[in-house]
Amino acid sequence: MKKLLLILSLTIVVIGCKKEPDYPIYTKEEKVAIYKEARDNNNEEKLKEINELMKKLEILGKKGDNTALYEQAEWHEVKVFYIGPKKKDPGANVLNRKW
Repeated sequence: MKKLLLILSLTIVVIGCKKEPDYPIYTKEEKVAIYKEARDNNNEEKLKEINELMKKLEILGKKGDNTALYEQAEWHEVKVFYIGPKKKDPGANVLNRKW
């Protein structure tokens, strides 16, 4: 009985002392919204911040942090599969010979 209580208490202590990451964790929808807003408004400062976060996550992932590696992969996916707003096609202006 004492061994069971000791194991249970040690398990609770280990789970309770889990270290919080020093980087923000966003859901995929939040990542898409943040990246979309930055790209649509040409916010270079926000894009630079995202790139720095991705570099930091990559470094932490190489050190063995699986959560950072997963976050970096999601940011990369959002960045690669981003589709910008569609621009209106002006079409050909046959009368003024502009294509």
